[in-house]
Amino acid sequence: MSSIAGEPALKIGDAVGFPLRHDVRPWVLAAAGAGILIELVNALPIPFIGLLAFIVRILIWIMVYRVASEILLASAEGDTGAPSFRTVESADGLAIRHIGLWLVATFTLVLLSIYFGAAGVVIGSFAIAAVLPAATIILTLSKSLFDALVPTQWLRLAVRIGRGDYLRLYAALLGAALVYLVVAGLLGWLGAGRGLRNVVQLAYWTFAVFGWFHLAGRAVFLHRAELNLVEPDTEAQEKPERFTRDAETLWRQIRERGGTREMHAELARQLERAGEREWRLEHGRMHLEALLLSFELPDEALDRAERLLAVDADFCLERPQSMRALIQAARDQGIDRLTGRLCSNYLKRFPNSAKADEIRLTGCEALADDASSQRKNAERWFRELMTASLGNEQRNRLGAVAPRYLNASSKPG
Repeated sequence: MSSIAGEPALKIGDAVGFPLRHDVRPWVLAAAGAGILIELVNALPIPFIGLLAFIVRILIWIMVYRVASEILLASAEGDTGAPSFRTVESADGLAIRHIGLWLVATFTLVLLSIYFGAAGVVIGSFAIAAVLPAATIILTLSKSLFDALVPTQWLRLAVRIGRGDYLRLYAALLGAALVYLVVAGLLGWLGAGRGLRNVVQLAYWTFAVFGWFHLAGRAVFLHRAELNLVEPDTEAQEKPERFTRDAETLWRQIRERGGTREMHAELARQLERAGEREWRLEHGRMHLEALLLSFELPDEALDRAERLLAVDADFCLERPQSMRALIQAARDQGIDRLTGRLCSNYLKRFPNSAKADEIRLTGCEALADDASSQRKNAERWFRELMTASLGNEQRNRLGAVAPRYLNASSKPG
């Protein structure tokens, strides 16, 4: 979704315009003062000065991320006012969790800098910037630090807010980190003293963090419908206006930004009526993954899979892990013949998959009592499994269905 109820699409410019709507100057000045304080503390001739300097740095980071958490929450509600300590009221310890998440990311970069130098920081910045936007938003919505660290949740979040807007958040965070490295390197090249370097780097990072948290909050606000933050009756009223009914425009929007369940369903209906086979199959693969991973609707995914198998008997999803999830959903629902067809198509499409034996075993279990034409496939898989290298649990499962295949092979004719 590019917009909700007439809101403009999320842009990197929102972060650039941030200081005009949020007065961050007091916090930048506070950060600058803290940088000077660090330099003064470092100059004191006492044994534990290194420890004291480290504690001061931690306290500064906590202050910055604490205020940034409030900026995110305010922006997620559509508020553009500047937060202050008098209005800091995060419930359920959410700000503390934000601080913890970002301190972990910060410490990771510090350790990479210590052990691997600038190269480690650059590589680490690319990796951390790829997952930190999703982790931060998931933490904001669920208030669970555990959920924020689950990779599958990151993928679902990216689909829900759209790949385009997620890439913007990633690019903004990565850009901020790389500019920080450039600033640090430039100050070192110019021979700036440690005190000045601390002031400039800390002031810049404070500004960048506040701007990025504002941008993340705007992403939540703009995609509040996809993130289930809209009341049901309000959502129902907005549905007719949220997306176009033109098939080509709808398809372009889904490919560029992702789509809601209703957008996918509308496009699927139009493609079925138009009879566009290749277009229908291409959208079907994307739709099935969304139903399985984003919307968590296995029943609808299986119904959609059967429709697509009617169009192409060899239909298969592009990613093996997604296809395995579809097979497992069919198996869990007890739709044995559909499970067998999906297993057969998986093995045709990914014959060298490391999970091929598991798929064969799943197919054998599903078709153990089947008398259709798929039975020959199951019997072939059973013979291949008899000589395959299986784990103990897989051996036990194979042994459970073996009598039905061995008895069938011993029957005359």
